[in-house]
Amino acid sequence: MEFLMLQFKTFLMMTGFGFLLGLFFDLYQVFLKRNLVSKYYLALLDILFGITAGVFAFFVLLCANHGDLRFFVFVSIFLGLFLYFRIIRKMVLNR
Repeated sequence: MEFLMLQFKTFLMMTGFGFLLGLFFDLYQVFLKRNLVSKYYLALLDILFGITAGVFAFFVLLCANHGDLRFFVFVSIFLGLFLYFRIIRKMVLNR
């Protein structure tokens, strides 16, 4: 039973991470629209955003279940992203 609770906790934490990742992505997009940047600088910032997101995902996974990577981790991140983009995004961006 303890193993199942650990997997459930991991699922919830990674879903929350996916949700926050969507929020930070929108904030990043708003920042870029306000500050006009060249395409080379934009490419560098996109790469840095992706690397930073990957590092934070690793740390969240490390805290959740000692870094045990499973298929449902990817599913839960995409679920969190989907929930953010489908439900909350319009309120954050005021569209």
